[in-house]
Amino acid sequence: LLLVATLGYMMPAYPIAFYLAVGQFAVGFLLFHAVSLKPKDPGIMVAFHQSMVLLMALAIVLVWR
Repeated sequence: LLLVATLGYMMPAYPIAFYLAVGQFAVGFLLFHAVSLKPKDPGIMVAFHQSMVLLMALAIVLVWR
């Protein structure tokens, strides 16, 4: 939540990273429920959650250059 709030404050500089962070929060919430229902088989949500983190970091680094 701190990352979402920080990127929301800096939205004009990092709009793509902000939208990815909001999406990441939603996917993380869904992942929490998926793992709670089936702890041994969370499915593709884990890979999607991790790829969104990588995309968010890439968006921040590419804009920062």
